[in-house]
Amino acid sequence: WLILLGVLLSHLVLTLASITPAVYETDEYIRLQPELSIHTSKLTTRTILAYITPWNPHGMSMVDQFAEKLDLVSPVWYTVLVSRDSVSSGRDNATYVLSGGPPSKKEESWLKDKQKPGSRLKFVPRFYLD
Repeated sequence: WLILLGVLLSHLVLTLASITPAVYETDEYIRLQPELSIHTSKLTTRTILAYITPWNPHGMSMVDQFAEKLDLVSPVWYTVLVSRDSVSSGRDNATYVLSGGPPSKKEESWLKDKQKPGSRLKFVPRFYLD
């Protein structure tokens, strides 16, 4: 039995070693993925989280376009800073300051519109610790 087991294991190892995983360039991988569509329903029962970042100017329009497929939206608009007084005095107990929020009136108006009663979307802010 041991000889047979050894032969089977060596065959399995050789078979696994000969399988080369597919490697795609980013553009090719994206091209191979199914096209996103606002006309298809949400394909999973899992919670879907989307981030809106200041460096992506299309974030809000993407949330508008795919709102039916999203559950949570997390705007990356807030920063938690250590107070300069806490750092300079060398105290063990630091004081923290929250800064940020919607960067402009446009984002603020968009956020209020999305938070109206009856909206499926829930907003969960992301805090950057600096």
